Amino acid sequence: MKGIFYAISIAGLLMLLSCKKDNETKAGLPVYKVVDNSVINWKGFLRNGYFNEGSIEVKGKNIDFSGGLIKSGEIEMPLSSITNYNIADETLRAQLIHHLQSADFFNIALYPSLKFEIVHSEFYDGSFPDAIPGANVLVTGKLTILGTPGVVVFPAKVSLENNELIIKAKLKINRLNFGLDYNSDESLSDSEYIMPDIFLDFDLRAIRI
Repeated sequence: MKGIFYAISIAGLLMLLSCKKDNETKAGLPVYKVVDNSVINWKGFLRNGYFNEGSIEVKGKNIDFSGGLIKSGEIEMPLSSITNYNIADETLRAQLIHHLQSADFFNIALYPSLKFEIVHSEFYDGSFPDAIPGANVLVTGKLTILGTPGVVVFPAKVSLENNELIIKAKLKINRLNFGLDYNSDESLSDSEYIMPDIFLDFDLRAIRI
């Protein structure tokens, strides 16, 4: 999935992106408020192929959108809302969610939310082989997990339907870049070792205000 995700050294780059944001944010842009049915689905694998998947709610701040491009925007993903889809047993499902919220993983006590800031976007040129079908915008943003920011660049399908802004995207992140290193020792068995990649599926909706 080369090109779908970059979580890279951000010294200097975040400064550059911040400058872009300052230069591009203009008064009077149409503003959209993220609605409650927005969600991000997640999926992670063990080395033996077993996976867990679920969702997390999106609490949005305003998104500035004009001329087919997202000028700026911020969303938060409260870890209290994380769910699991694939475990049928309620007790085991609750144990997984509690573990994900614990200090082993996302440490909800210190970091109650994941944060994502859209810094820049441009029209997508079709160069990413694994982009979501219909992708038309290349989004650059700052994802913060465990207080650690990382720059992400990914194609998204952005559309405006009856004053509803819809943003859909698929990407993967390397959890190790954000300090999520539980069971990352490669000497562990295949049934214990958690693969570095986490797959995210964005389905964001916002109404013009």
